[in-house]
Amino acid sequence: MNARESCSKHIHLGLWPLVAFRECFWVLLSDFWEGVFTLFSIAYYFSLKTNPLTLMSAEPLVQKAVDVNCSGSVMDGDTEGSCSSKPTDGETDKHVLQNRWSFFYNNPKANPMLSWEEKLQKIYTFETVEDFWALFNSVVGPSRLSIQADYYLFKEGVRPSYEENPEGGVWMFNLEKGNKKRLEEVWLYLVLGLIGETMEDSNDILGAVVSIKRGQDRLSLWTKTAADKELQVRIATRVKMSLDLPPETKLEFKPNQKVAEAGGSMSSAQDVKGYTV
Repeated sequence: MNARESCSKHIHLGLWPLVAFRECFWVLLSDFWEGVFTLFSIAYYFSLKTNPLTLMSAEPLVQKAVDVNCSGSVMDGDTEGSCSSKPTDGETDKHVLQNRWSFFYNNPKANPMLSWEEKLQKIYTFETVEDFWALFNSVVGPSRLSIQADYYLFKEGVRPSYEENPEGGVWMFNLEKGNKKRLEEVWLYLVLGLIGETMEDSNDILGAVVSIKRGQDRLSLWTKTAADKELQVRIATRVKMSLDLPPETKLEFKPNQKVAEAGGSMSSAQDVKGYTV
């Protein structure tokens, strides 16, 4: 007879609580810690589902990925390795991009006493197509981020700061809240256009941002020459076409210097007058 059966027998015989206390104490204690462990496991599981950084792993990442080469052709292939891995025996050489790109994450659940710069976390810098896919497939999509969270993808050496890029500007547009599949598609096509240098006047493009808001989701394209309006309109027109945005979608341009003077934040940018395409 095990301890649990012995405990049940003493209670059934009416010997609880004095005589049965010794028999039942360890059973009750074991049940208590088992319940605590179960609750902790559930909480930890959901924390993994909502924090993109927990899905990053330093261990080799084995995944089924789509390999897009620099000429634009697409093929299915097995890729083994992590974001920092080197090609293993039998792998072809990696496809090097024209620029190195850095991926950032802004955690809205970080300590509220921290500044924006302190909340901004640089996750990884890559320079090949294969390392991009390893990174992209290792973090959750923007549709699963919490409210006020942001993803940033910028050319290496450029920080998503209005003050640090005073000569540039930002194209902003919103997507209707709730269409998660569309958000994932637009963000993917936008970053592919960046790293593949397929957008009009790609030399003037610095990076892109996806921001999760309560009423809508916002995407931004950062450029470096705000003074050249003809150039900016050409870039925005190309973006609307490449992302297959509805004709009624308005892209609004905000010069970085004016945004910095207004407070240097996404919210302050809404008060800055610009022009639309």
